[in-house]
Amino acid sequence: MKKLMLALLFAFLFMPACYALTFEMKDSYQQGETMIVKVSGNILEPITDDQVVFKRGHVAIAPEYDITRIGKDYYVWAIAPAPGNYTLSLQGVTATNGGQIEKRDYEQNFTTDGMIDYAVKPGFIDTNKNFQIHVFLYEDADKEIHLNFPVSGTTVLHPGDNILSFSIKDVEGDFFTLIEVGEYSLPAHIIGRAAKRQPFIEVQPTFVDSVVFVSSLPTYPVEIVNVGEISTPLSIDYDKDYFAIIPSDVKEISGGEHRVFNVTLKKTSSQLVQRNITFAYGNQSVLLPFSFKFTSNMSEASTTLYNLTGNSSLLRCVEIAGGRICTESQECSGSLKQTVEGMCCSGICVERPAASKAWIGYLIAGIVILGLLIVYLKYKRVKVPSATDKILGKKF
Repeated sequence: MKKLMLALLFAFLFMPACYALTFEMKDSYQQGETMIVKVSGNILEPITDDQVVFKRGHVAIAPEYDITRIGKDYYVWAIAPAPGNYTLSLQGVTATNGGQIEKRDYEQNFTTDGMIDYAVKPGFIDTNKNFQIHVFLYEDADKEIHLNFPVSGTTVLHPGDNILSFSIKDVEGDFFTLIEVGEYSLPAHIIGRAAKRQPFIEVQPTFVDSVVFVSSLPTYPVEIVNVGEISTPLSIDYDKDYFAIIPSDVKEISGGEHRVFNVTLKKTSSQLVQRNITFAYGNQSVLLPFSFKFTSNMSEASTTLYNLTGNSSLLRCVEIAGGRICTESQECSGSLKQTVEGMCCSGICVERPAASKAWIGYLIAGIVILGLLIVYLKYKRVKVPSATDKILGKKF
């Protein structure tokens, strides 16, 4: 038993860490080689070039590099430095890890040795017009390499800088591809001639972290936009025990369309609650995670909405000038703003006018008149005979 426990402890201590981000890169590069790194994960805030740091030991170095976002992923390219041990660091990245928000540095080690024969730059393409790729040949003799864009072929490199020009005038469609330049495969997003952008759904916010006051269940506005130009079917999958979503009958979103959904929390819990809402379209989907903690102290309530342009904390209603929460029987005479407690009225909450009961009186009067009319008609039909009629023997 003790041996089993020790084995499990050893496995736990030395098991690889599970990080929120994954790096797709090689362990080793040659000096001068173009490094192309794919970074994936549930990234909540944009990664900018000043967050990318290359280090040798603890000392930052300055290779030529760039970073961009293509689709859901980020790509970093850089020219590999002189032989040695290095670290690629993405600093201050906000992402989810096991459902929890973390803002931290992510690092990946690599080594360099030897010398590559040629390098390319840039290491990725994102364009809707003709473009160029520089290929620098470090050798003293010409070298033939393979190309696959826009059609398959070859080109001859000369010592030094070679500028390869690419035209997209005959390219149709909006697509992601890998452009092969010799031994390199460059990730590329191409928007061709008269092309319509394929459906691509973005959701704001990208993460909701909320401490909820148990006596006032909040509503969160969620905006989705189809940044493409083509309509796409849309389905929303969520835990109906915890969420109510309005509108709930949206089945399609047009190209360029913005839709706002009100997501209302339906119940509380004594424990941390983590739930996801999934927006599915075509063969893709976007996940919106929620994390809830609950409190009976209103002053502890707070909500942070993370999005692609930063994050913002919702105010409490009492922090808005003249703010108040209207009851179900009231309506707001001013403007409504989203707060921790829900929709907050910055004007005056006034009672909705009670429904008039005059119709009841009109109904009673109508029934009385109808009854009198029925009695009158019956009286006319049963006419009492006069004395003359009786003498003459008239029948009725």
